[in-house]
Amino acid sequence: ATALTGVGICFPVITMITAFTYLFGNGGSPLCAMELGRGNHEEAEKLMGNTFSMLLISSIILMAVSYLFYKPILYAFGASDVTFPYAGDYITIYLIGTVLNIILDPISIFGLHMGVRGAALATIISQICSGIWVLRFLTGKKVTLRLNRLAMVIEWARVKEIMALGIS
Repeated sequence: ATALTGVGICFPVITMITAFTYLFGNGGSPLCAMELGRGNHEEAEKLMGNTFSMLLISSIILMAVSYLFYKPILYAFGASDVTFPYAGDYITIYLIGTVLNIILDPISIFGLHMGVRGAALATIISQICSGIWVLRFLTGKKVTLRLNRLAMVIEWARVKEIMALGIS
């Protein structure tokens, strides 16, 4: 029960990370789709690239800030001296990489007897696998829009449009 409470205390941090993925993902996706509908593949590709860049940048910043201040953040969200060790163990591993998770959780928690550390490890392993799959798809030959370095150069006018739509 104490371990689950510790993990639960981490959810506001996870929600904050998720909010940033929605900010950029839900902002960039419809703009990209609208440009595809107009037949403007170049602009759609640039919007996808800028969205991806902002997702990377924001995740790195959030991970760094959360690592630097995870102790006061977790205490602010209700950790006690009893629950903090579990919350700290979970969030420090979770932050390394933010889906396989449903399968890996019980294996690592119960099969490998890792407890909350196993739950966090299962989460990041699944996220790494998911990220690799998405990157391979978006850089592959069968996509309409290919993720490429030139499209990832941040152009603040596009980022402003992405955020204006995504903030809702």
